[in-house]
Amino acid sequence: MYINIVLIIISVLVSLMCVRFFQTEGLKNTYARYTLLIGLGAFLWTCGYGVMGFSANVGFAHAARIVANLGIETFVTATIFYLAEQVSKSKGRKIFLHIIMLALDVVDFRMITNLSTGDYVHFGGRTTYHITNNPLTVVHFLFIILVIIIVSIYSLIWYKRTSYVRERNYVRFIGLSAFLIILGYIPDIVMALFGMPSVSSSAVGAGAAFLIIIYITKRYNASRLTGANISHYVYNFSQSGIIAFNLELKVKEANPYARTLIGLSAVERDKGIEEIFEVSMEDRDKLIERLKSGEEVSFKAKASRTGIATMITLKEAYDEKHYPYMISCTVMDYSDEEKILEKLDVANQSKSEFLSNMSHEIRTPIHAILGLNEMIQRESKDERIQEYAENIDNSGAVLLSIISEILDVSKIENGTIEIQKKEYSLGSLIKDLILMSEDRAKKKDLKLNVSVDENLPDKLIGDDTRIRQIITNLLTNAIKYTDYGTIQLSVGMATKNSDSLELEVHVSDTGKGIKQEDIRRLFSAFERVDETKNRRIEGTGLGLAISSHLVKLMEGELKVSSEYGKGSDFYFSLPQQVVSWDKISKESYEAKRRKVQPEYHRLFIAPEARILAVDDNDTNLQVLGLLLGETGVTIDTCMSGAEALVKLKDNQYDLILLDHMMPGMDGLEVLSCIKQQHLTDAPVIVLTANAIAGAKDMYIEKGFTDYISKPIVGRELEEMLFKHLPKNLTIREEDQE
Repeated sequence: MYINIVLIIISVLVSLMCVRFFQTEGLKNTYARYTLLIGLGAFLWTCGYGVMGFSANVGFAHAARIVANLGIETFVTATIFYLAEQVSKSKGRKIFLHIIMLALDVVDFRMITNLSTGDYVHFGGRTTYHITNNPLTVVHFLFIILVIIIVSIYSLIWYKRTSYVRERNYVRFIGLSAFLIILGYIPDIVMALFGMPSVSSSAVGAGAAFLIIIYITKRYNASRLTGANISHYVYNFSQSGIIAFNLELKVKEANPYARTLIGLSAVERDKGIEEIFEVSMEDRDKLIERLKSGEEVSFKAKASRTGIATMITLKEAYDEKHYPYMISCTVMDYSDEEKILEKLDVANQSKSEFLSNMSHEIRTPIHAILGLNEMIQRESKDERIQEYAENIDNSGAVLLSIISEILDVSKIENGTIEIQKKEYSLGSLIKDLILMSEDRAKKKDLKLNVSVDENLPDKLIGDDTRIRQIITNLLTNAIKYTDYGTIQLSVGMATKNSDSLELEVHVSDTGKGIKQEDIRRLFSAFERVDETKNRRIEGTGLGLAISSHLVKLMEGELKVSSEYGKGSDFYFSLPQQVVSWDKISKESYEAKRRKVQPEYHRLFIAPEARILAVDDNDTNLQVLGLLLGETGVTIDTCMSGAEALVKLKDNQYDLILLDHMMPGMDGLEVLSCIKQQHLTDAPVIVLTANAIAGAKDMYIEKGFTDYISKPIVGRELEEMLFKHLPKNLTIREEDQE
């Protein structure tokens, strides 16, 4: 009777230990799962034999014994599986062992639960059984001996392989638990030999073995690279400051690094966050409110005592019932990063100023060249001179594109490049692309083929300026890197919905092609692949990088497929809104290019309008006068801000064209004086060669009415004046007719 009480007590202890182990360790790793399986086996083993002893009914006693034997199989199998997991590196071997052990378990379980292996008797106030002299019983004991041998072999292998003392100690305790099971079996075997009923001592050995396994597993886990062991090391030796605040943000604990960082002695406690960091009481209260809402708060502040710049992160910590009990804080030395950021800010500012100045210095003379060239194109009827002028225009456009590419890279780096969606004609866009590319292709005896899906709609909404820039770059590259053959521009749609489509564009060539190892470098700024072969080809190496980024901004991806020596295919697809599903027509993009510059027609006349043009460059003023000459507008000019203010005091103007960058008083200062002195209410349009990111928004914010970038195109200048001059002073050309 007493042995059964002991077994029930052991089974209760085992179950409690399993529950506690599960609460702390869960099923997150292999050792935890197998330990719990061993515990389950020990519980069934001890509980089954314990309940069997109290059973007056033989059938119930046999059922309890079946449960106990199920526990035996579970215990020994889980033990072997766990050891195999630690020792065997081969997944195949482990799977093979699992299959063999499970098969042996099933066979052993069927044999040992057979009624012929034992006769149930009542002995000493309890129910037990005589182990019969039966082959099945012998096989069972041989199976147990086999298990003990396997456990011993795996334990020895593990012991030999590991050089860690903690693991060797763990193996020793595994061996001790196996020895206890052997000791538990000895009384049952001896009593069976002498014909005495079993006392189920093996279950006692199993229970004791599991308690040892639980004990050593927890100790082993405590020395693993997880949990509290690591926490202790991190807290004391981490190069990050760790501070524990109470809920009022007063210091309760701080690790050594944090104390050094903020100048806090080892005995100081209850210092408020406002005392150790440059944080006001008001900021402290706001921090507490934000933390109460569950927010993680990060901010920069200097340590009050040491003056070190730090990055601080605060977060409420909760107990097992989800009640906040402290505020955890990590503190990082931010002084080096802050110095680097200051240097980067200065460098970025210098870069922006340089790009602004470069844009101004280069665009200003180009403005004069292209402006005067436009006058030649307007006035000359000689085809040869028109051809020269057109070459000047094309060269100026190339130079401007190089400047624009450099400025676009700056915008990309600063994150200020914008996508501006508006309605546009796809046919007109394709026609522009053809007109811009066909002459270049003809000069190299290349054939430019254009294929357009006839089901495409003509009217779309998107950033046609950026799309034109991307495709122009791809076509320009295709022509540059192709010596003979064809250039193919294909425009279609990948997918379509009721009000949108995926515009798909391919630009392919029969050119030099790209090596596979060079493709990954294609979309990097300032990179040019196969430089030895391509050194004579002009370009900055920026176009593809810019195009790739622009495609991404429009929710697409620029891709390439290429075969070295045979050609390349660059392609992308972009989502576009559909204005109307009226199909695109061939006539809209197949218009023939005129050989001679189209004859100039003025947009309007305004003989009674009077404007003031202010620029420190006399040639620029001359160009303005020439470009607006046909409109009849009276233009007064001056070359400084101070002179402009004098003219504004003495004269009445309908519009002012004001250059930004002038020596002495620049355009911004002139505008400020105009506003302060209330000199005029006339529109003030800034003329500038500054084309860096956000320039237009900056000028409008400063108070300018509008913005026009140099070099100025005559038609754009006329449109700007027609837009802002009083309507009673302007007459459109067609209205006059």
